[in-house]
Amino acid sequence: MDNEQSKNDNQGVERPPGVIEYVLPYNDAEGVALSPVALLNTLLRHRRLLVTWALVLALVAGVLTLLMRKYRAEASFSPQSNQPTASSLAGLASQFGFNVGTMSGGPSLDFYAAIANSRATLTVAATTRYRVAMVPDGRDTVEGTLIELLRVSGSTPLDRLQRTVKKLDGMVSVTKDADAGIVTVTVTAKSPSLAEQLDRRLLALVNEVNLSQHQAQAAAEREFVVGRLDEVRMELDGAENALRRFFEENRAVERSPRLLVEQGRLQRRVDFLQQVYLTLAQSYERARLEQARDTPLITVIDAPEGSAKKTGRLVVSVIVAGMLGGILGLVHSIVKDYMASQRAAASPEYLEFAQLRATAVKDLTALPRAIAATARSKQRSHPS
Repeated sequence: MDNEQSKNDNQGVERPPGVIEYVLPYNDAEGVALSPVALLNTLLRHRRLLVTWALVLALVAGVLTLLMRKYRAEASFSPQSNQPTASSLAGLASQFGFNVGTMSGGPSLDFYAAIANSRATLTVAATTRYRVAMVPDGRDTVEGTLIELLRVSGSTPLDRLQRTVKKLDGMVSVTKDADAGIVTVTVTAKSPSLAEQLDRRLLALVNEVNLSQHQAQAAAEREFVVGRLDEVRMELDGAENALRRFFEENRAVERSPRLLVEQGRLQRRVDFLQQVYLTLAQSYERARLEQARDTPLITVIDAPEGSAKKTGRLVVSVIVAGMLGGILGLVHSIVKDYMASQRAAASPEYLEFAQLRATAVKDLTALPRAIAATARSKQRSHPS
C-alpha cells in the first residue's frame, strides 16, 4: 500500500518546465530516469573505465596498423592506337571509292585493364623472380618467386601457384579513365620494392601481350595481302597483255571511234589494277614492318619506381579507435550502473538473470568433460 501510495504521489507531482528526462529502454516496473547530470555522474564515476577502454582500443589499433601496414605502388600508362594498320585499311578502301573516315584502331581501355588483371598475366607475374629488400631502404635483399616471397603453402606446386595467383589478384587493382585514355595499375605489398617491381612486371606483361597480338595481326594481314597481291598481279598481267594485243592488232586507232573507246576501256583497266597493286604492295611492306616491330605499344605516364607509399594512417587509426573505445566505455558504465541498481533492488529480472548466468557457466564448464567422455566412449567401442 505504501509503494502504491508513493507512486500515485509521484504521478501527481508536476515537474518544473525545462527539465528533460531520459529513460533507458528496459521493462522495469519502477523505471529509471537518466538526466544529463546523472550521465555526467556516470562518466565521472567510471572515468578510469572509460580511459581504459579508450587506451586499450587505441593501443590495439596502433599495433594492428603497424603490423598490417603495407605499401602501395601506382603506375599509369596510355595505349598507343594502331594507326599504321588503320591508315592502310583506309587507304585501301579509298582506292575503291569508299570513305571510311578516321579510324583510331587498337584495342579499348577495357582490353588493357582485363589483361593487367587476367589470370594468365598474374600467373606469369607470380612465377617471376624478384630481388626484394628485407626492410625499406635496406641493403639486405632476398630473391625468389612470388610464391616463395609470400610463403604460400599448399599440398602441391599447382595448389601453391593457384593460391598465390588468388592472393596476387587481391593485391592488384586496375582503374581506367576513359576521357583521358589512361589505365592505372596499383599494387599493394608488404615491401615497397616488391610493390614497385610487381607493378613494373605487370606493365611489361601488358605490353608483351599487346605486342604479340599486334604482331599476330600484322602477320595475318601480311598473309592476306600476299594472296591478294598475287591475284592482282595476274589480273594486271592479263590487262596489260590485252592492251598490248589491242595495239598490235590495231595500227590506226585514231581514225576509228569504236577503237578509241575500246582503247580507253583497256587503259582504265590497266591504270586501276596498277593503283590496286601499288596499294597492296605498300600494305605488304607495312605489314612486314609491323610484324617485325618490337618497340613498346604503351606509353608509361607514371612509372612505378619511387611511387610506393605507406597504407593506413597511424594517427587517424589511433584517434578513431580511441573515440570508439570511449563510446564502448560509456555503454559499459551505463550497463554496469544499471546492473548494480538491479542487484541492489533484487528485482525479479536480475534474479532470473543471475540464475541463467550460473546455469550457462555450469554448462560451459561441463562441455569439455562431456566431449572428452564421448571421445573415450567412441575409442572403447571402436578399438584399433
